[in-house]
Amino acid sequence: MAGIREIMKGWDRKRGFVPCATPFPLADLYVCWDPQALYLGVYCVFPEEAGYYRDDRMPDADRTEWIVQIAGDHAPIRIPMGIDADYAAQDIQVKARHGSLTKNAAIVRIPVRRLNGSEGRLAPGQAVRFTATLTTQARAHTMTWRADLKLAGN
Repeated sequence: MAGIREIMKGWDRKRGFVPCATPFPLADLYVCWDPQALYLGVYCVFPEEAGYYRDDRMPDADRTEWIVQIAGDHAPIRIPMGIDADYAAQDIQVKARHGSLTKNAAIVRIPVRRLNGSEGRLAPGQAVRFTATLTTQARAHTMTWRADLKLAGN
């Protein structure tokens, strides 16, 4: 299982950086793709502090949550943060890493059929639109990204 330092190590984060619409964000969002899927990766720097809760157990309602809404797709993709797990949520592959008290990262793999409703392939120049929202523990901070991208070639 890749650690937090390796989760997006091979990505071209300069070209794949998605600017945040929220001033002074506490997280960065990156995008990359292959013909079968779009990949979104978020890297967050903020504390997850269970010590504020009775029995050191944070209720699920207070966990950091990353929500991705693909344009034209009726169901948002909801990704809980602050865990180490590889799992599937709503036919989407998720890889989440909790690096320390202050660092979290997650990658979501969105298959092409979820992007355009068909089993086709992604190609350079294709338009991709999505909104991503990251809400930190106990809804203390919310960051939003709105992307209207054209997929780049090599």
